[in-house]
Amino acid sequence: MEKTQPDFVYISYIRTTPEKLWNALINPEITQLYFMGVAFETDWNPGSPLYTHPQGGEKKLWGTVKAFEPPRLLAYTFDGPAHGPKPHRATLATFEMQPHGDGVRLYLTHSQLTPEDVDSRKNTFHGLNNGWPAILSGLKSFLETGESIRLEDMNAQGEYGGA
Repeated sequence: MEKTQPDFVYISYIRTTPEKLWNALINPEITQLYFMGVAFETDWNPGSPLYTHPQGGEKKLWGTVKAFEPPRLLAYTFDGPAHGPKPHRATLATFEMQPHGDGVRLYLTHSQLTPEDVDSRKNTFHGLNNGWPAILSGLKSFLETGESIRLEDMNAQGEYGGA
């Protein structure tokens, strides 16, 4: 039996509207600004394939749309070849949004994980525990200032800023 990992949960409070946050999560022109160059391509119907179209790259399967309830719930799997050469089992990213004060509370749960999905290294974007905070910080910055934060470039091992 495969060893499981607890769900990864990340909560962010963003000074924006639910509609603007929703648009930033699904609009490929915006996602590529904060999601490490990823531009999603799909019709967003539950059950539909979700492709990624990286800047200058070829279209690859990312996963499957699982839930699409604007502007409060979005879920999709990570299980396509966009995640590397080896076969991948599906993991599930679920975004829940609700108005909160003068902004929106974004609650991300990434589930169906194994220990290989996390990376204990600090200077890397590998592992969803390192990738999601970088991505969602870029999203928050974009929505609050109009510009995403520029992340350091990675080397071939996925590390940044030294070892």
